[in-house]
Amino acid sequence: MSRGLYSLIGSLCCVLASLSTVGWIDNKKLPRLPAARLLVGYPPSDLMVVSPNDTWSVTEASSRPHFWAIHPGISRDGNLVATARLTGDIVPRKDDLGIVRQEWRASIAIFSIQQKTWAEYGQINDASSFQGSVAIAPDGSKLAFAEADARRTPIVRVHVIELKNRTEKIIAANGLHGGTTLSWAPDGRRLVYDTMPKNYHEGATKYLPGIEVLDMETGKSIKIANGEHPAWSPSSEWIAYEDPSVTFTRDRIDSNTMHIRYRGSRLMLVRPDGTDSRVLLLLGRDGLLGFLFSIYRSLAMAPVWSPDSKTLLLNEWGDIDAAKMDIYLLDLATLKMTRKFNRTTPVYGWAEAK
Repeated sequence: MSRGLYSLIGSLCCVLASLSTVGWIDNKKLPRLPAARLLVGYPPSDLMVVSPNDTWSVTEASSRPHFWAIHPGISRDGNLVATARLTGDIVPRKDDLGIVRQEWRASIAIFSIQQKTWAEYGQINDASSFQGSVAIAPDGSKLAFAEADARRTPIVRVHVIELKNRTEKIIAANGLHGGTTLSWAPDGRRLVYDTMPKNYHEGATKYLPGIEVLDMETGKSIKIANGEHPAWSPSSEWIAYEDPSVTFTRDRIDSNTMHIRYRGSRLMLVRPDGTDSRVLLLLGRDGLLGFLFSIYRSLAMAPVWSPDSKTLLLNEWGDIDAAKMDIYLLDLATLKMTRKFNRTTPVYGWAEAK
């Protein structure tokens, strides 16, 4: 879910989180591209890797609760998948009001397609509240995920785990956590991530999430843009992201009444050092109905780069009630956008099929 719209349609996450995907995925209609392995589905269950002729099941369909906002990752060779995986353990926990809730535990895990085995690298005590990326480095040597600070403050804490020796480094990064999107630089030395800004009830007049680049060696991050859902190109030259346009204004008569105005968003490119920012695409109103009823198009998650960095795959909401996507390919040389799939499963990663 776009965090640029969380204040407008954040409740949809709860609706989508309650959906059971058992039996509703038609393997014949899964998105497939020539010479590509695509990571598709609905994590933590119903997650698959597909090629033009094959389908590898990463997780089995389950009747257990789903938590929607997980963005899994795939290695450059298409053989390793990083995701959050339900363990099956239920933990009773009291909330701030003393009410006991049943929470599902989950693990941060890697699935090997070749060996068909899981390896777990971290625990999540409350699966229902975890959201954001589980990102694997392009060479498959490290994974990263973010969580809010353990003291219940929303400060971003980035976990970086070396898969070979299982050493873990936790970095207190800049910004606030809110379903943080993470994307690795091709050399595995830096991460780009987004941060949640202040909302209107905190005095903000605009929604300005931030794009930060984190250096693994120094632990320092620098802001390079306002936006969300960043994705680092395999060529290392560019970071693609979405720039939402949301403003908050208070009623002149009743200062407690808040008006939220969404004007669509822009798909952007920027250099990793924050220079040479450019607009690729404007996502405005969709057709006559969109104009009449102020319905704006929006991306559901970060853009997905092709292995050669010449094309972006875009997941756009097609049927939000059924959590189905309309998927487009954007040619960066011509800026021509072609709809490839209608009302299908999300695509999270793109590796070259070998």
